[in-house]
Amino acid sequence: RIDKGSKDGVREGLGVVSPQGVVGRILRISENYSLVLTLIDPTSSIDGVIQRSRTRGIVSGQLNSMRIRMRYLDRLEDVVGGDTVVSTGFGWIFPPGLLIGYVTEVIPSPNSIVQSVILRPAVDIYRLEEVFVVFPPAESKAVS
Repeated sequence: RIDKGSKDGVREGLGVVSPQGVVGRILRISENYSLVLTLIDPTSSIDGVIQRSRTRGIVSGQLNSMRIRMRYLDRLEDVVGGDTVVSTGFGWIFPPGLLIGYVTEVIPSPNSIVQSVILRPAVDIYRLEEVFVVFPPAESKAVS
């Protein structure tokens, strides 16, 4: 929960970030506060790209885990442990290049054309004290 709401111009779907990277997006709003769907939630989906190889996929949370998963990567794509995953900028929810996380495990699927990648989020959701709401470029304004 953040202490900014509709009276501050916050709307559902806007991105939420911290200095460390992507946090999530606005799920619900009221006049004075908003609820944030965090990156580690299994219902969250964010378009991401592996910075080194430019491989794109969808990043979402996992049940009962502090890890996140990047899905829909072709099994032949070049992905290794330690790779950095950043936002693509697709849809202008997040600017391109914001840190999402780091690859900790690559799970090939011999019976499928895709592989899964496990990430460690860049942001520790449980230690956040301050976040920023991302407004689309044409509407950029400070919310403090």
